[in-house]
Amino acid sequence: MTKRWSGLPGLARVVAVACCMRDRALAGLMVAAVVVWWIAMPAMSQAAGTEKSGPEQDLTTLETRWWDAIKNHDRAALEAVLAEDFMGVDNGAEPATTKRRWVDWAMTFQLKSYVLEKLEVRINGDTAIVAVHYSTIATVRGVERSDHGVDMDVFVRRHGRWQALGTGEIKTLSKD
Repeated sequence: MTKRWSGLPGLARVVAVACCMRDRALAGLMVAAVVVWWIAMPAMSQAAGTEKSGPEQDLTTLETRWWDAIKNHDRAALEAVLAEDFMGVDNGAEPATTKRRWVDWAMTFQLKSYVLEKLEVRINGDTAIVAVHYSTIATVRGVERSDHGVDMDVFVRRHGRWQALGTGEIKTLSKD
């Protein structure tokens, strides 16, 4: 490209050069390619935006471990996710003000299946909030039911490791 177009931003530079080309077919092809690229970029960046990296991916993985531990009644795995000073509150239950009480409650829960529909992560330094939009099929006191809700989970990073500090459940829809 010539020096006279060097001050233009990338896309404008390509269009300006194409408009000055003597081969109109090549110029048209060049402009068409730029237009297709310009239209496709938002879709490509949205798809790329769904893939998480770094701390956001760490928290997403930790959420999955948390739910798997409850489903599989894996006390050790659950205790590894939760901080020692963890506090949890779930709808229909007394606040479990200690890690031990919450783990004991979770071990009585018969989670048959779950889907983490959407995770919204907000990170500020060594603190994070994850809104977990979920749906479940569970047996509670001998009755099978399906639920939708949102867990608001708070995490802290201590000694380079994320741990759940608290959770609160918000039921959004019940299919009962």
